[in-house]
Order: sequence, then structure tokens, then C-alpha cells
Amino acid sequence: IRGDLHMHTNYSDGRDGIEAMVQTCLALGYEYLAITDHSPSSAASRNLTVDSVRQQAEEIAAIRERYPQITILHGCEVDILPDERLDFSDRVLERFDIVLASLHDRAGQPPDQLMRRYLAAMHHPLVNVITHPSNRLVPNRDGYELDYERLFAAAVETGTVVEIDGAPSHLDLDGTLARRAMLAGAMLAVDSDS
Repeated sequence: IRGDLHMHTNYSDGRDGIEAMVQTCLALGYEYLAITDHSPSSAASRNLTVDSVRQQAEEIAAIRERYPQITILHGCEVDILPDERLDFSDRVLERFDIVLASLHDRAGQPPDQLMRRYLAAMHHPLVNVITHPSNRLVPNRDGYELDYERLFAAAVETGTVVEIDGAPSHLDLDGTLARRAMLAGAMLAVDSDS
């Protein structure tokens, strides 16, 4: 493991500050990390705002100077809204080094509508990663029933990375889906969602 592209701080639903996350990644021998707190519409306990994005960018810039031995990316886990838009404007998304797009809906939308939302996000030029694609919650929710071959094909077509979320509550993609994504040619990232 060379780094982690999906991490939350106390700017959203994480417990620790940015510097503590960087220090832990250094102790683990990581080469890079991405701070990717939640966008405004997330159901997280706290969320980024346009103002806190600016504040967080300034804090990350200062921490980068103190820790030049590790690459620190400023990112966001942005929700894909029901109308297929992303939860921040392009003007805000352009400020980030990396953009993760996520669905956090519990249920209610049919699989074809969820797929349209994923496809719209993957075709967005500022989105780099699709996180926890099935949005399962172990052991309470199995996750979305999607056409995963179509999802993986779109990831290959658009160059969008598909995440294997290592958080114990997600473990998503599971092993079977991760193998299918790999065989389809999709690029995968294993992240902690810590």
C-alpha cells in the first residue's frame, strides 16, 4: 500500500485533524494521501462549505511545507445528486487536486436511475474516482443492484478509477466485483475511507 485517496478529517465526519492524518500516513510509510471530506448535501455529521474548502486548502498548503516527504492531495468526496449534478459547482471542484464522486442514497431509486447518476459523474471531466459503488453497509444493507459490467466499461472508457473501500462498514467492492472490475480493465484504488 503506497497511499490512501479517501480520508476524512474533522472538517466532516472524521475525528482527527489534517496534520494527525498526515503523521499517521508517514508512520505507515505512505508516499501520498488525499484529504477528501464530504460535500454539503452529505448526511455526515459535518460537511465542507465553500468557505471551509478555502480554509482547508490554506491549512493543507501550510502542512505541505512542513511535510515535503509525502504528497498531500486536497480533495473532496462529492455527492452525486438525484438530478445527476454534483454537489459542488465546477468552480469549486476545480480547486481540488482530486474529486471522488459518491452515491449515499439508502434506497428508493431504481437501478437504472442510480446508473445514470454514476455515468453522469464518470463523464464529468473533474471526477477522478467513484467510491464504494454498491454503497453496501455491512451487515445491514446489501447494496445497489446495478449493471456492474456497464459501470466498469464506463470507468474504462472515461478513465475513472473505481474504489475498493476498505472501511469495515463498506468493504465495497467485494472480492467478486473487484475481480470483475479488474478483468474489465478498470483501474482500481484500495482506500480506507478513514
